[in-house]
Amino acid sequence: MIIDVLKYKANPFLIRAIAEHPAFTNYKADQEQSLPLEPLVSYIVLLYSKDSILNKKPMPPLAQRRRMACHEVGLDPNDENVKSLVFDLESEKVREMILDYLISLNEYLWEERTILEAQIQENHKLRLKPIKNKTAQAPKKKKKKEEEDLEDEEDKDREDDDKYLLEASDKKSKLTDHFEKYYNLLKKYDAEIFGDHENVKESLKQPRKTLEDMAK
Repeated sequence: MIIDVLKYKANPFLIRAIAEHPAFTNYKADQEQSLPLEPLVSYIVLLYSKDSILNKKPMPPLAQRRRMACHEVGLDPNDENVKSLVFDLESEKVREMILDYLISLNEYLWEERTILEAQIQENHKLRLKPIKNKTAQAPKKKKKKEEEDLEDEEDKDREDDDKYLLEASDKKSKLTDHFEKYYNLLKKYDAEIFGDHENVKESLKQPRKTLEDMAK
């Protein structure tokens, strides 16, 4: 990390120094009124740094790491502004800060992995959303019609619902396919990012060769 925010979180001068990082200076003049700058910047550094303690293998899920980072820097993970602007990234300015910080790290694979992990979480949210009848979502307009006209309208509504449900199911199926690609790509990134560390651990498990063994 550019600075150990856990070690120095009680020191306001060092935390302000983090806010002077080029990734965050543009934010100072136009920050979210509901999000104090110093805890937000500390959160971004802690959560999105490749060498952060939160990102060591085995890495907890993103949602859990977000809450852990909040607790460490003094943000309330149950606050509605934190949930929407920081967790759900509804704030364009917060998104820009995160992206600028990731770019500043000059770690392309880590940047891609971080963005991909957020995509996977969004994929899960979309797939969990229940599929409802289209006509049930929109209330009918009250009009005076003959009984036959009403029956025709109901038949048309059923046809529209069937078509809508099929299209929605097809979209969810495609989202599942996307998840499989995302997941395999995430494993690939992890192997490349953390591979050296894993290879070292595996090599330490192997019995050491003696000079006699090498001579055979």
